[in-house]
Amino acid sequence: MRVAGGGATCTGDEGEPVECTGVCVAGTTCTVEADFKPGVLAEVHTCLNGLDPSTCTVTDASACGVDALAGACPDPSADDDCVMLADLCSQTEPVCHAILDGLTDAGRAAVVDCVEAFCTSDSFALDDCVVDLFIF
Repeated sequence: MRVAGGGATCTGDEGEPVECTGVCVAGTTCTVEADFKPGVLAEVHTCLNGLDPSTCTVTDASACGVDALAGACPDPSADDDCVMLADLCSQTEPVCHAILDGLTDAGRAAVVDCVEAFCTSDSFALDDCVVDLFIF
């Protein structure tokens, strides 16, 4: 954890790996390690490991990713993607940054591709694309 520009604690690019042992729904919910920055990935795996395999849902697993991403430190390298997605999908830049700031370039590209493909759907939410980063 480190302190963001506004003084809030945030999850940085550094982090100790946490083995993901979480199993949820019909299969594993462990994330693709290349998609999340190390500190965020550790938070995701800690959350997934805490889910009860007999009762957890896809929504629970997705919340682990969304919550960990929301705690990521600001990343100005996501600015261009967030401006583009805000224009394309009527998403606000802060909402976009809450997802993209904690992702690696590979993870960010996967979410951007998902958003570009599905943002015109009436029920679309940016969080929906985080689910694609999980292996089910």
